[in-house]
Amino acid sequence: MAGPYTLPGFGAIPAVLGAVLLIVGFFALPWASVAGHSVHFVDLTKLAWDSEGSGGGYGKAYAAAIGYLALLAQLVNPLPWTLGSFRGPKSALVFSGIRRKEFNRANYWWYRTSFAVRSALMVILHAVGVIALFKDDLGATGAGAWLVLGGSILVTAGAAIGPRITAHMPRG
Repeated sequence: MAGPYTLPGFGAIPAVLGAVLLIVGFFALPWASVAGHSVHFVDLTKLAWDSEGSGGGYGKAYAAAIGYLALLAQLVNPLPWTLGSFRGPKSALVFSGIRRKEFNRANYWWYRTSFAVRSALMVILHAVGVIALFKDDLGATGAGAWLVLGGSILVTAGAAIGPRITAHMPRG
């Protein structure tokens, strides 16, 4: 192999910034303020796990597990793509999971679209989770939730921009 197929490009800037915002929003900033006390996402998770019964719907499921899974998916899936980790056909297969289309210049649009759509689905999961958690009073939504949504959108933008392709990538 002569060299890597991709290198970090302009897509890495919003993706990395979005990833930082996601982590800060999830773990450092409050998601709400109740009676003068800050409520972080970890507190919402504890409430979801401690509450009895099956009530709570998507908001409870988001706080208990879906939010963390969406965060993980948004960090693990588009970040290697935008940071140029596709060194050859094997790494393209490992990092993308796309088996039907070989990674080359002709199929580059397919990979960009695939990563952007996957990331956009995580934005939807986060947005629906925030709405479900604060459906009674969206005004009570704290900075952490808004940062998660903004970070998700930035990661999606980075995934849509994609990495820089090199001269070593096959034409297809």
